[in-house]
Amino acid sequence: MQGRPQPAADRFQVALALIPHDPPGDASAAAHRSILLFDLARARAGAGNMRGTLDALVEHVTAIRQVRAGLRASDPYVLAAFDQLIDEREAMAARLKAWIEARPPP
Repeated sequence: MQGRPQPAADRFQVALALIPHDPPGDASAAAHRSILLFDLARARAGAGNMRGTLDALVEHVTAIRQVRAGLRASDPYVLAAFDQLIDEREAMAARLKAWIEARPPP
């Protein structure tokens, strides 16, 4: 998740502001928000902002959960794929949180 400069994070932050935080029943907006949040997390990581990365990852997981909750499909494979993605991203956030907490304050 490294290698993106701060201007990339700034652009993702601006793009996120264009999508409602809690889109009313709009799965497409929720999906776009989820994608932008993950891109924001990656950009913040590349810029060295690990606390900001963690914040974006936590919001990203919330957005994925919102997309999953709004799915009309009852296909167990689709639901399992979303569950796996949620688990993976929660684990990523947990590892990052542990890393941040293990580091001495600046």
